[in-house]
Amino acid sequence: MLQRLADVEAMNKDPNGRPALPNDLITWLVEDSLHRGEPRKGLENLLIGRLFMANFAAIETTTMTITSTLFDILSSSPAKKFAETLREEALNMLKASNSQPKKEDLLRMVRTDSSMKETLRLHAIFKALAREVTAPKGVTMENGLHLPKGSRVCISSHGLHNDESIYPNATTYDAFRYSRVLEQPAENGTESPKPLSQSLAATSEVYLPFGHGKHSCPGRFFAADEMKLVFAYIFSKYEIMPIEEKRSDLAIGFFPTPAFNGPIKIRRRPETVPSKVG
Repeated sequence: MLQRLADVEAMNKDPNGRPALPNDLITWLVEDSLHRGEPRKGLENLLIGRLFMANFAAIETTTMTITSTLFDILSSSPAKKFAETLREEALNMLKASNSQPKKEDLLRMVRTDSSMKETLRLHAIFKALAREVTAPKGVTMENGLHLPKGSRVCISSHGLHNDESIYPNATTYDAFRYSRVLEQPAENGTESPKPLSQSLAATSEVYLPFGHGKHSCPGRFFAADEMKLVFAYIFSKYEIMPIEEKRSDLAIGFFPTPAFNGPIKIRRRPETVPSKVG
């Protein structure tokens, strides 16, 4: 980080005197910080902290979602055939795309998408969303309540996600809760919901793992596709034994995380192992 700081400062002083800098997150963070005129003393530590938070948001959350979804699927009753259904969907997608899936191919994985969305509903990383009033004169609500500048307002995403009036059987993991709506025929001449309206990346006032509105997570579309590819690979290539009892989540501060010691028995499907030559 110190070296990149020095390189960006040198580039700003003499753009023609040094080779082009890497076009990556570290450079972006340094350039933004210098542009805003932040104090130079201790700046590298501040930038490292921002880089860590970006990595956490982009990598750790995806890893935890994949792990939690696997635990949820495998610990569900085998009679529901969640894993078998997802394997069939993955194989159909890979066959249709000749194992070279594109965006439109991943959009067809509605059951995989639904299983991940249901996991995030039950295991949202952020139990609540907080916003701070920044308007100089504050904000006055419709009921007359005035919130002065600097007030913080929190919304319980955990409460919404476990509300029986919004989600029937709210505490039960139902992998196809969202895809089932898409697969039911429309009634009374109404149109069926569009797939994107029920997708993992679709936010709403009652589904908040990614936030909502203009500040909702911009990387959620990429993350959804990335995780679909991971699950397509896992379910097409490996056999996984059901789990009799799911381990409870751990808590790191306010963040829930899958149990570190949750065992999964997995093996490569024989038909997917490349044959040896010679």
